[in-house]
Amino acid sequence: MFTNDQDILTLTSLVLPIIRLCEIGNCLQTTGCGVLRGTARPKVNANINLGCFYLVGMLVAVD
Repeated sequence: MFTNDQDILTLTSLVLPIIRLCEIGNCLQTTGCGVLRGTARPKVNANINLGCFYLVGMLVAVD
């Protein structure tokens, strides 16, 4: 790692499981949007991105 500070290492190890769950959801969303882009449905892709990032993401961030 880049630090030997025990507080930073402890906090990072606590946050990593949460980040792991977020990345699973992000992987599915990115793959789905790539499939929609490949099938020439950009409007559906844009609506999914708006819904995920702005509606869901902002509500979770406010909590």
